[in-house]
Amino acid sequence: MKPRSNTLLIILLLGLLAGLVLLVTHHDEGEIAGMSTDQFGRLVVLLSIGIFIGAGMWGRMRGQLSQSLIAIIFWLVIALLIGLAYSYRDLLPQFSSLAPVAELLLA
Repeated sequence: MKPRSNTLLIILLLGLLAGLVLLVTHHDEGEIAGMSTDQFGRLVVLLSIGIFIGAGMWGRMRGQLSQSLIAIIFWLVIALLIGLAYSYRDLLPQFSSLAPVAELLLA
């Protein structure tokens, strides 16, 4: 059995450490790269979670390129539909008034 490489873990931990160092050193300034320190902290955490999940998916799907592309496209479509529904959330109550009409048409 081939030993596992911890390269990605080391890169992930170094990225978290770099983000922590930037947060500590620029705390008094209030901004890092045009973002508030709170936004930058959230960005560092969410990027590390995304890298962690992506690495797990990549390791699991290694050697199955077509299946992994189909899975990625599927989840991107789901995320797009959720984002689209959220962006039109104010218009959804207007469509609920059409429900009795749809029931009559489908009956």
